[in-house]
Amino acid sequence: MWLWILLIIALIAAAFIFTVSWMLVKLVITPERSSLEEVEQLEIERGNFAPGEMAAMLPDEEGSIIARDGVRLDYCWHRAAEPTDKVCILAHGFWVRRESELKYARIYMQRGYDVLLYHQRNSGTSEGKYCTMGYLERHDLAALVALARRDKGYPEKPCTVGVHGDSMGGATVLLCGLGENPPDFVVADCPFASLHDQLMYNLGTMKHLPSWPFEGPAEWILRARAGFGYADVSPLDELKRANGAPELPVLFIHGTADRLIPYDNTLRLYDAKRGKKALYICPGAGHVRSISTDREKYYAVVNEFLDKYGF
Repeated sequence: MWLWILLIIALIAAAFIFTVSWMLVKLVITPERSSLEEVEQLEIERGNFAPGEMAAMLPDEEGSIIARDGVRLDYCWHRAAEPTDKVCILAHGFWVRRESELKYARIYMQRGYDVLLYHQRNSGTSEGKYCTMGYLERHDLAALVALARRDKGYPEKPCTVGVHGDSMGGATVLLCGLGENPPDFVVADCPFASLHDQLMYNLGTMKHLPSWPFEGPAEWILRARAGFGYADVSPLDELKRANGAPELPVLFIHGTADRLIPYDNTLRLYDAKRGKKALYICPGAGHVRSISTDREKYYAVVNEFLDKYGF
């Protein structure tokens, strides 16, 4: 009798653990796609755009590339007023769209850069069954870096191609910078240092659940469904393996009031980085809010970084 009761309790517990783990993975890899209207309203509320201002920033050209796994990724160009050999590619974060990065585009266009924006896989108009939190996105961005260089006539002509991303996009630009044929510079705004640490943190803060016993089952489900695990997405580990990537100029940005990705993530990354680096911690800024909290300082920090390293 007691054996049957214990068995039933064990089955119920196992079903609960599996269900919670499945839902956690589902939230990570299949976020609901945001609409342009949702993104525009969000940026207006944050003070980054006046009503109608974002809609007026129409792209000059649009196109698409095919990622190495066959997924179509849609991009668009915002060209500088004069022909230029400089490009910055902007990588957006989880759930949002490429238009959310227009708030950063103005910094680079004022410097005479072309700006290349794109919808990450499983967002906007791009294809992709799953969001992989930087695992495949790093290769998608590398393909766009190659596209931007071809646009400027490289290798016959010299050019500068940098990347700037926030949140998941911040982790993506770091991972891309640590891969083959990296961009010339990286600006990482509020990136996470480790996918494992980030998901376990969010499990506690958003779902009020401990990491055990969901940590292991969630990773099994993640690998089974999307083909990657926690350890496959860690900018911090990648930096350490690259001995701090001393020759890659990286600007790290984070807000002290970020509750989604705490700013100690950036401090850990900055400490692991060697050589060419800069850091801006914005007092009182929430997640992806550094630019809206102190726009003048944000512009100054980015411009100072680009000037320092000759971009």
